[in-house]
Amino acid sequence: MFGEAFARVGGAGITERYDVGKTDVPVTTPIDSREYAERVLRALEETGGLFLIVQDIYPTFMAEDAHVVLPAAENNGETPDVRMSVHERRFRIADAWMDPPGEAKPDWWILARIAKRIVELYEEEGRGDDKVAVRFREAFKPIWDAMEREGVEVENEIFKTYIANADEFYSQLSQKLGYEVGWAVQFWTPAFKKLDLDKLRRFRTVGVILPLTEFKEHPDGTLEARGIVNLMEPAVNDTYREEVVMVKPDGTIVRRIEKVSSEKGRKYAVKHLRLWPAVWTGYPPHVKDTMKYKYWVINGRYNEIWQTGYHDPNSEPIIRRHPYNLLQVNPDDAREEGLQSGDVVLVYNDEGSIPAVVWVTDTVKRGTVFLIMAHPYMVAANAVTTPSVEPVAQNPDYKLTKANLRKIGRLTPEEQAQITFKEIKFTT
Repeated sequence: MFGEAFARVGGAGITERYDVGKTDVPVTTPIDSREYAERVLRALEETGGLFLIVQDIYPTFMAEDAHVVLPAAENNGETPDVRMSVHERRFRIADAWMDPPGEAKPDWWILARIAKRIVELYEEEGRGDDKVAVRFREAFKPIWDAMEREGVEVENEIFKTYIANADEFYSQLSQKLGYEVGWAVQFWTPAFKKLDLDKLRRFRTVGVILPLTEFKEHPDGTLEARGIVNLMEPAVNDTYREEVVMVKPDGTIVRRIEKVSSEKGRKYAVKHLRLWPAVWTGYPPHVKDTMKYKYWVINGRYNEIWQTGYHDPNSEPIIRRHPYNLLQVNPDDAREEGLQSGDVVLVYNDEGSIPAVVWVTDTVKRGTVFLIMAHPYMVAANAVTTPSVEPVAQNPDYKLTKANLRKIGRLTPEEQAQITFKEIKFTT
């Protein structure tokens, strides 16, 4: 029923996903890590080697092997940072509040200078009309021009040219080059064209909701932005909620929610919805291969070592407290395996293996273990995940893998003393 309602408002291409008979889609799997590595090695042999460029804010271990190191500016404080929160699609800007250190430069500056030099080299060889030189020249010209103008915020010019007015810029670029240059700006709408960084700054931390259905600048200087709260509402309901944010000349921000006819929002919302049925068709083939192992291996983020580390590897107190990858194991499973907090185990299956330090906790259920997805100094959790990809949404099945545990050692008392194995549950 839901699929039929969605089809009536423009989602006809999605309806087949609601046909149970059509959900048994063959699993599409990318090449596995071994084949990928073999391809890289083969490419290196055929090209005579690798020229490695590292662009980072820290002198990482990869920089030690690099031929060229480009010192980058950080996007949290050293350059204007425009971002959209994933869940509610709130779009806002966090401004720079300090200068990059030393010779560090923003990404756009580095890329623009490299592109400029590439074009100059072509021109020095008398090949200024080569298609590569022409593409670089036409693509980067707006940035080069902005860099030469005094009192111009280059980041704002980049935003207005390549993002807000992407439809115009890439259409003109395609005409100049004689072939189609594709572009994609998530949740772009005609109203988005009226936005720039200076206007976005006036919305402060409130920001605007994307996709925008309207963006107005009133005669008194008041800005008004309207965005769709829930993409599903205009797709299946007669009305939907629209967030209205008004910024007055004195800086006062007023927010309200209005109910609007779905006819207005459907042309913006429906194309952004990716829907698929929650129909269980069984474990994919690669996942079935791991069923001979005992534990489901769940991996994910760990706040103390965020994502792949970012700044954390450069913080001595953090790394001293969390020097190793931790594996959370249920107390009942730990007793059966003869494990205690502080033991070192090997998490292994047919895909690979990962050394980790046991943390006995009932945070995880019996038969399940939790592994930090990417400790900066340890083997990543994907060493034991399968190459399986969910067939409809095309998301890798990172959470669908099983493995066994084998004790290979134990931390010294000194090492155990610097790590905490205390429960992290919050109670009221």
